[in-house]
Amino acid sequence: MSLLMVKHLLRRLKLKLNSLDKVNKKNPITFVMGFLFFITWIIIAFLFKYSSLSALLAFFVSSVTSFIVERIDISLAILFMTLITFFRHKENIKRLL
Repeated sequence: MSLLMVKHLLRRLKLKLNSLDKVNKKNPITFVMGFLFFITWIIIAFLFKYSSLSALLAFFVSSVTSFIVERIDISLAILFMTLITFFRHKENIKRLL
């Protein structure tokens, strides 16, 4: 592989990394948080067969890990959404218990 080809590949890789960085600045909630929510929901739904339980646990896990991964303002927004979700699922929580 020639030096010119290596430079070209590195330049293309740098462009791709820069474009990913711009996307992350526009959308503050990271891909990792969305993926974590999705995987948590899928696993709980598969194990227990309850969508509402899956949603509640996925929101809980996301809100806890957001304080580790995200900025504080984003974490507080996720926590607020989690509290709204738990409030809206009050009847479902009673039925699950």
